[in-house]
This record gives sequence, structure tokens and C-alpha cells, in this order.
Amino acid sequence: MRIVRLLSLFLLSAGALNAQVRQTPTKGAEPTLPNAEVKQDVVYTFDVARPVELFDAVADGSLWFAVDVFGVNKTITINGVHNETQYSQFSPLSTQISPNGKYMIWMGITHTFDQQSFNTSTTTVFRHDVGKKTSDSVLSVHADHDMLYFSQQGDHWAALMPASNVKQEPPRDLAVVDGRVVASGNPNPKMFTFSPDASTWAYRSRDGRDENLITPNGKQTLFQRATDDPIIIKNEPLVMRFSPDLRFQDYGLDGRDFDFMLRNVATLYSTSYINKKHDTTLQYIVYGGKRQLYSRWIKDILIAPQGKHIVYFASDTTTGSASNRSVVVKDGNIIAGPYESSWRLFMSPSGEHIAWTVQEGNGISLYLDGKKIGSVGEFMVIRWSNDERTIAYATSDSHEKIYVVAGGKRSTIYDRIGRLGISADAKTVEYMAVKYDKLLHVKQRF
Repeated sequence: MRIVRLLSLFLLSAGALNAQVRQTPTKGAEPTLPNAEVKQDVVYTFDVARPVELFDAVADGSLWFAVDVFGVNKTITINGVHNETQYSQFSPLSTQISPNGKYMIWMGITHTFDQQSFNTSTTTVFRHDVGKKTSDSVLSVHADHDMLYFSQQGDHWAALMPASNVKQEPPRDLAVVDGRVVASGNPNPKMFTFSPDASTWAYRSRDGRDENLITPNGKQTLFQRATDDPIIIKNEPLVMRFSPDLRFQDYGLDGRDFDFMLRNVATLYSTSYINKKHDTTLQYIVYGGKRQLYSRWIKDILIAPQGKHIVYFASDTTTGSASNRSVVVKDGNIIAGPYESSWRLFMSPSGEHIAWTVQEGNGISLYLDGKKIGSVGEFMVIRWSNDERTIAYATSDSHEKIYVVAGGKRSTIYDRIGRLGISADAKTVEYMAVKYDKLLHVKQRF
């Protein structure tokens, strides 16, 4: 399954030094569930000497990729066609299938050094569309630690491609939209943002003490830091904005410390931005013009696409208990908890249903609309049916293998799994999965 970024930037920016620290649960007994009726078709056989390191696929198998590794070299296979070119690295942050599943962008990174031993890593960017046998080459530049972004509907993509080395000559620090370089020379680029209609864009850049906003109209200085060191916590009044326009993959919203045409924005504030007061600082959300409850920390903010509901995890401050305990907050009201610690939060497409996983005792439990469903693992993804009356989910066992649960029945175990898809009649869940050296197309009955 796709590897998802930890959404911790907003916690640091708002001074949340007391953010929740999750404890690894004890590996206990697996939940006893009946076996599901499963049909598996072999789609591809991998080289057993080259284990799969990164994998994703749309549910019907029309687009899938697998990155394998042999020694220090890695190669990629897309829809059964193996690319023989060897790369040093494929990052899950820059090799992804688009949200609409119609194409993928992948970036192969080659780590090299010049005669002065300066890092000259090269990133080569490709696009692969559904139905094509080969990938189209987009560009190749000296860059490293690349980040890939998609517009809300997935029709457009962008990449921020930082310089390989501080002494690298121009062109460097590139911003790319749909394969075209739209900006360069702005160091430490981050937080690329499409406007809701994807007609324009913005991103952030840190140049020494200057925190800048880059748009097609040029550069604007947002504020200036007290020091050049970006790691030291400052007293600067940063606030983070969250919007369904910034949804990242299956759960979680990316925060932005600038306002850029975002819709249904929830703003995260801190009661103090003075460094020496961090131990007593509280956080709160303002949404729909109303301030919500104070908390030691807030995380995993989700907002319905139409802005009707907002949900997030917050620290339990109602009983004076330790800040590691968590509650679930929906529309400004605590609806569940406290729990020992929180893990994942999910919202249905309409925002009318929510699910969450939390630690209870030595294990992790799944709740759906306040009702406990059962025990699950640390890995967790959920898919709702079209009418949102039914869910299917994938989770992990005590050996970090993955299985799918639908209708209270479970599949066999797999090593990796792609996106889940539920049929229109909500009787079948479909997905691609890797087991040993086989790629399988699976249809599982509810």
C-alpha cells in the first residue's frame, strides 16, 4: 500500500512540543474471523531474487507498479513491463499513482559525485498513462528529496525538486507543473498548493531568514525568522490552515502556513508562540467562525469536501490526565474517548461517517461511528461503498502481513496490497496484492 507522510509539520510549527507519543502495542492474538470467498488470478510473477520494496495499484489492475531491489540498485516494473534502467532510489513521496488512477508519475534517483565530491544526484521524471506500454520521459535534472503533488481531482501534477547540493549551479530548486518548469532558484521549496480549479499555484521557500511565498506573479516575503537555523523553535506567530482542498491520499490533510484560495478552511492556533512558554501552550481550532475546545495537541484533521463536518484527534484535558491520552472531536464536540493513544482517523466521502483506530490495552481497536468493530493492526486503510453503508478495510497481523476484511470475513495474508474498490452492488471488494513472488488480482465476497 502507499506509504503515507506523517502529518507532523503543523505540530512543530504551532509549537506543540507535547504532541502525542504513540506506544507500540504488544503483538497479541489475531482476531478470529471466518475466511472469505476469494477468487485470485495471477497477473505477474516477480524475480524471487529481487524483493518488492514499493508497490501500488488501482483496484481493477489497469495501472500498477512495483519497485524491486537487488543489492544497492533498484528497478521499476509497470503493468508487467520491467524497466531495466537501474536507479539508486525510488521515493514513495515522488513515485505515485494519481488520485483518479488514470496515470502515474515516477522519479528515479541516481546518486553520483563529481570530482570535488559534491553530491550531484540526478532525478529523472517519467509519466505513465493507463493503456500505454511505456513511460514518457519528462525531464532529468540534478535534484534530490523530490516531492510530488496532485490537484484535488488528480488531473494535474506538480513536483518540487530541491538542489542536490548547496553548491549546485543553476538551474536548481525547480518547481514543475505538468512537466513544465514554472519556477526555479528558490531554495528549500515546500508546501506546493494548487488553487481549487488548478488554474494557478503557490509554494513556500526558505531563503536564509526569509520565509517566502512563490506564485506565478513572483516572490513575496511572508516573514523573517530570528535566526538562519530552521531547526531551532522560534517565537514566530505561525498558524496552520487545513482544507479539504489539501487532502493527502486516504486520510489526513496537509497544513499550510499561508492562505491561498483554499475552501472550508480550519485554522489551527496556539495560545502562545513564545518559546519558553511551550510547556503550557494550548492549541485550538477555529472553523466556521467558531472557536473549538482547547487542547495540548491536535492532529489528523479531516474536513468533509463540502465543509459540513470537521473531525480530529486531540489530547484529553477533560480529566487532567496525561497529555498522551486522546479523544475524538467532531464539529467541536468530544464524541469518543479518552483512549490510551490514537492511531488513524478516517472520514467517508460525504463526511457523514467516521472511523478511527486507537490503542486499548495491548492492542489496537477499530471504531466505526462510535461502535467498536474489532481488533486490527498498525497498518490500516478503509474503503466505503458508494452508499456509505458498507466498509471494507485492510490491516496487518502480528507478522506485519496484510489481510482484507469485508462483511466480517477475512482474506488470506499478503505481503503488499494496492487500493481497495467496492463493486456498485456492495457485494465484492476488488484489489491487487503481492504474495511471495506473485502479483494477484483478487475479488473477495462480502
